[in-house]
Amino acid sequence: MRTKPLVAALLTVGALISACNHNSATAQDAGSGKEKPAVEGASTTASDALVHVNDEVITKNLFALFYAEKQRGGQMAGNSPQHQLAALNELTNLVLVAEDAESRNLDDREGVKAALQLQRINLLARLAIQ
Repeated sequence: MRTKPLVAALLTVGALISACNHNSATAQDAGSGKEKPAVEGASTTASDALVHVNDEVITKNLFALFYAEKQRGGQMAGNSPQHQLAALNELTNLVLVAEDAESRNLDDREGVKAALQLQRINLLARLAIQ
């Protein structure tokens, strides 16, 4: 595991997070019933990347979605750079744990495959309805 580059990236991410403050509008829109699509584009540019976690890239869109869900669920009380950094650290940890699960082939279990398929179906159906 490459922890030194991860730590360096997290130390510099504070400046990137402050540039991402416009994402709070997405969270506010979502709370008002005006949900926006979770995925706006498939391509990832260098300016979209907040953190590289091994082979995974945490993009601004992914972080905005995660942060909005945290706020909707009442798990994120404020919208300060400290709150955003804490959320980014949590998302980074989730990515690391998910990568570990994939390395142990936990995503090949039948129940897990079905749950992932159901998540995909629900997301695509919501997007089609919108």
